[in-house]
Amino acid sequence: MIEIPWSLLFRSSITAYQKRHLVQHLWKNLLSFVDNGKTNIVVLGRPAVGKSVLTAQLYGEAANYDWDLPDTSSRIETRAIQLGEWTSLVRVIPGQETKIHHEGINEAFNEHKDLEGVIFVADWGFTGLRSPSQTRAMIEEGKDTIEKLRAFNLEQELLYFQRVCNKIKEAFANGRQIKWLLIAVNKADLFVDSIEEAQHYYSTESPFVKILTDLLLHVGKQNLKCAVMPIAAWEKDFVW
Repeated sequence: MIEIPWSLLFRSSITAYQKRHLVQHLWKNLLSFVDNGKTNIVVLGRPAVGKSVLTAQLYGEAANYDWDLPDTSSRIETRAIQLGEWTSLVRVIPGQETKIHHEGINEAFNEHKDLEGVIFVADWGFTGLRSPSQTRAMIEEGKDTIEKLRAFNLEQELLYFQRVCNKIKEAFANGRQIKWLLIAVNKADLFVDSIEEAQHYYSTESPFVKILTDLLLHVGKQNLKCAVMPIAAWEKDFVW
């Protein structure tokens, strides 16, 4: 039988407690590297709203001089991001309606109870198109001005946000209590002069706020902390 001095065991326990944040950070980074582990924070939003860029900024990756803007995401992006003292496993779900998209949604909302928060990335209608065929189709349909394109994008954003809110409701109904919802209104550099109007749309009175209010009434305002924040993850001109 091996005897371990109690004083040494006590000191080891204290050291482990003091280093708990570092240990947890390293563990989450390992899970991110092997793309394993349960999602703590999920990032959602329509294609081209800036989900990947925002996450790259949070991760610190976008600060590198050789970093380039990402193309259309075709896979779930996994990052271990330190928020405060603790590190969270953050997954960015592609906005396109694909098998990968639905698998990521299902894992985050349905398979476990580790999901703590949802970041919904919006852009007040300034969603660009990434393919010439989509651009031609929009113009042929008469969406030939920025105002018309933004109106279409806002309609699509409402539909997507409604689906996200439905998933949060289902999660609560199944005992998976999500703690917070952050609505990150990206591309604020494009509407600096209209920032109050954008704030009104996302937090005061609009069809978007109606969906959000219904969610909070359904799950209880005290159970789901909600915040709206204008951001500019990457400054870029919007041309149509």
